[in-house]
Amino acid sequence: MDKMRKISTAFSIAIIATATLECGTTNAQTVITFNKNGISNSTKGASKKNIKTIDTTTFEVTYKMFWLKNPNDPLKKKNEANTKKDIDTASNNKKSSASNNLRFHDKEDFEDLLLLQVGKNISKCFSYKTFQKDSLVEVTPADQIMSNLDKFSGGATFNIYHNYPDGKLTYTDNIVMDSFLYTEPEPEIDWTLQPETKEVIGYRCNRATCTFRGRNYEAWYTNEIPSSLGPWKFCGLPGLILSVKDDSGIISYEASGLRKCSHLITYKDAKYISTNREKFNQQEIKYQKAPIDYMTANSNIKMTITNPDGSPSDMSQFRNLQYNQLELK
Repeated sequence: MDKMRKISTAFSIAIIATATLECGTTNAQTVITFNKNGISNSTKGASKKNIKTIDTTTFEVTYKMFWLKNPNDPLKKKNEANTKKDIDTASNNKKSSASNNLRFHDKEDFEDLLLLQVGKNISKCFSYKTFQKDSLVEVTPADQIMSNLDKFSGGATFNIYHNYPDGKLTYTDNIVMDSFLYTEPEPEIDWTLQPETKEVIGYRCNRATCTFRGRNYEAWYTNEIPSSLGPWKFCGLPGLILSVKDDSGIISYEASGLRKCSHLITYKDAKYISTNREKFNQQEIKYQKAPIDYMTANSNIKMTITNPDGSPSDMSQFRNLQYNQLELK
C-alpha cells in the first residue's frame, strides 16, 4: 500500500487535555491519539516533581525491540482487499465507499529502542523513544502537538526496576491516563545453557533457552560482562544478556550499543493504581482489544468518532482487535 494512501486513509483522533499531576503543581500535557493501526498512544509530558534518584549507573545498554502485535489479523485481509478495491476504483475514476472505511492493523509492526540502566544495586529498563517524546511534549504547545501528531508518538510506556525494593521487581505502566504499579518477586527463569556461540555487538556470546510466561525464548549472553541482567524482565544468566527472541517471531530484543557511564537512575513517585501482574495484564488486554470501549468505561472522555469524510464510523472496527500480549501466563 502506497505510503501517501496509508496517510490519506488513516484515521486519527486526538484529545488534548491539561492534567495536574498529583506529584506537584506543575501541569503536564496529555495527548491521546489513535494511529493508523488502531492502537492508541497516551502521551504525557512528565513532570519533574517527585522524581527521585535511586541509584547511579555503571553502564547502559540500548536494545532494538521488535514486537509483532497483530499477526494473522483478519482485519489485515479486509484492509488489503479494501486497498485493492480503492486502487481499482480509482483507476476507473469512480468513487469507492471503501475509501471511507477505517483501516487498522496494516503490516507496520511495533519497534522501539529500550535503554537498560545498570546500577550498583538497581537496574531500570524503559523506552528511550518514550523518554524523548515526554521531554518534547513537556515544552511543546498543544496546537503544535495537534498539527504534528506523528512526531509525538512514543514507544513502550513501561518502566521495569530490578531489585527495587530489595529482591523485588517493580513494574509501572500507563493505560490511557491511568498509571499502574505492581511488584513481584524477581523472575526465576529456568534457563538451559547451550553449546553454541556467536558475536553480538563485538562480544562473544553463548546461547541459552527457556520458557518464560508462556513463550519459548532463545537468548545470547556474554561472560565478558559480569551482570545477570538483560532487556525487559529477562535476567538470571551468567553474563549480560545481549539478545533475546521468541520462537514464534513475535518479540525480539537485540543490543545495539553499550557504554560505561555514570548517570542517575530515577523513579517517578506518582499516584499509582496498585495492582498485581495478572490484573494489570487483563486490563491491558481489554484496552488493546477494544480501546474506545475501554476509554469510555474508564475515563471521563466523551468521543464523537467519524471517518475522514465526516460520516459516522463503524464502531465494530474498534472492537475485537487482535493483540499479542508479551506474557501469556
